[in-house]
This record gives sequence, C-alpha cells and structure tokens, in this order.
Amino acid sequence: MALFLQLFFLPKLTSMHKKLLPFLFLSGISAAAFGQVAPTLTAATFNPMLNDAYISHVCDTTGVVPGAGGANVTWNFGSLVSTQVDTGRCVTVASTPGGAYIGAVSPTTTTAVETPTSGTTFYYYESATKLSMTGYYQSTTQFTYYTDPVDLLQYPVTYNKTYFDTYSGAIFLPGLSAPIKGTGTIYDTCDGWGTLKLPGSITYTNTIRIHSAQKYIDTGNLLGSGGPADSFMIETYTWYTPNYHSALLTINTTTGMGLATGINYKVVSYDSMKLSDAKVPVVSSIESSLTLFPNPVQNELNINFNAGVIGAQVRISLVDMLGREVAVIADQYADRVQHITYNTSAISKGLYLVRLQAADETVTRRIEIE
Repeated sequence: MALFLQLFFLPKLTSMHKKLLPFLFLSGISAAAFGQVAPTLTAATFNPMLNDAYISHVCDTTGVVPGAGGANVTWNFGSLVSTQVDTGRCVTVASTPGGAYIGAVSPTTTTAVETPTSGTTFYYYESATKLSMTGYYQSTTQFTYYTDPVDLLQYPVTYNKTYFDTYSGAIFLPGLSAPIKGTGTIYDTCDGWGTLKLPGSITYTNTIRIHSAQKYIDTGNLLGSGGPADSFMIETYTWYTPNYHSALLTINTTTGMGLATGINYKVVSYDSMKLSDAKVPVVSSIESSLTLFPNPVQNELNINFNAGVIGAQVRISLVDMLGREVAVIADQYADRVQHITYNTSAISKGLYLVRLQAADETVTRRIEIE
C-alpha cells in the first residue's frame, strides 16, 4: 500500500514508505480539453480499504524529472529502472503491534497499513471528507505520533485546487531519553491531469498529479543545533487515479537547511501491481533474485533469476533508453532457477534496459554495453 508519509527523521525507508510523502492535494473542476475531463478523487474512490495490497518499486533516479503540469498531459515514465521492491497491506488497527501506542495519542485512528518487507506500520484517520496520517510504528523504541494529524487529502480532489495545512507531533528514536518534537507546513496544488505511462506497458488514462511543498522544522533539536535551526524542504510530485487506493508514481526531493544543510536526497517509486484479496503481498522470487553480470558488459551478459512457481512464459528483451526493443534475449517457459547467457557483440555500445516479463509482473534492470 503506498499511502505513506516520509519525513527526514524516518530511517532510510523503502519504496512503500516513500510513496505518499508528505502530503497531497485538493481540487477544482477543469473544463473539458480534447474531449477529456479531469478526474476527481473522493473518499469512496481513494480511501484505503481492508485487505488492499500492493507491490511497489523504488527506482534509479538518474535523469528522472516530473515534467510539466497542465490539462490533458501525457507523462511517460516507461523507462524507470526498479532497484528495490516493497509491499503493503491494509489491516485493522487492533491487529497491529503499534495500534495501542498510536491509538492512545490519536484515538481517531481508523486504518493501518503494514509493510512486511520493512517492518513498518502506518496509521490513518479516514472519513468522507479527508484522509489524515496519525503516526507510524516500527518498534517500542521507534515510532511517531501526530497530536495534530497530517491531512493528506481533503475531498473532493480535482484539477487546480490548492490546500494548506499545518501539523505537529513527536518522534521516538532508540537511544534518546525523550521524544523529538517537530512541526511542519504543507502547501499542495493539483497541477495536472492526463495519461500516465509506467514500466511494463502500463498506461493510466485518468490520472491527476499533486505538487506538494512541505517545510519541516526540528523543534526538538534532533540534529544538535541547540534550537529549531534544522529544517527541511520536501518537494513531491504524486500521481493518482480514481479506484486505485494508492499513489501510482511519486517523485520526491528533500533538501536540508540550517545545520541540516548537506542532507539531500531524491526518491522515485511506482506501483507495479494491485493484488487481489486472494494473493499474498510478498516480493516475487523473480524480482528479488534477478542478477545481471558483468555490468558493464563487454561481450557476454549472464542473467540469473528464480522463476519459483510462476510457471509462465518468461520474455526477456533488451530495450534502449528511448524505450525501443532492440533484441529479444529469451522467450520461453521458465521454472525454478534459470541461467541465460546472451552474446552482446552485435549490440551497439551504450546504456540499455533488460526487461523481464512474466505473468503480470515486469522487472527492469539497467546495464551498460562496452
């Protein structure tokens, strides 16, 4: 599940945590353009539902930019390269180990999202008018609660709507005798709508984009400045579509200021699959086991992966950085551990993507041919 808040004080989180970074959006209705009409998110079409489950990918950020906003835009991110996988499932608050901690401070908490890969649970308040974050939990010594919850959405969410919110909370970290307190502000604009293209030839024609600007202030002296001099600017672009209860794509940049200057990072992540209730949200054996070597490649590329019990046709292709398929490495039935050797001597030098497709999954890795 991709409904997660990321602030600087969280540990180095994986894709699912970095999805719904700080905050999102609001709306307004746009005039029709080219026969298309801007979509609208409501509580009924976006709030997380029990047993919702997702597989999400953290990506290589090289050269990734959000692109322009506007009406009826096409955003093409089909060449994103996955580097890490995370999963998530929406569960009841009472079934989670941190429910008692977060619920005691934020009794309005209604929903929990577990991420088994990272061991973190995120907590929310959802209603017909908004979706807010109330905290997150990793252990009895590492968790966060919000005394003033973070409004992630105020419904309805439509094109050109803006939103401003403030929040405050406390952060508990191992080794600290007292919690760290912090405050923040968020300004969100729903700045675009149109078509979103993702890896694996996945296309969503009914998406909206939220541009979020957040400032977080360390009022608890987490970085040892002696005062609230440490602050962070977090800029996020997030894409959504009605009836998919998670962010489709997130591009986040965090920049430290004051004594936090020098803390800078960028995160790009996207959802590859929404799982049905019948499926278990675990990272596939193909995704976690795929290895390519050597890289850079001189004459021969070795590809190893574990097809597990997928028992499906596996297609492996070589794609250039413009998204064009330049070679088919393999197109065969795969079962258990696979090893494939491919001669690259006929391929022009440069950067390429190795794309592996099996069942309803697509895995992409970047290589360089010398």
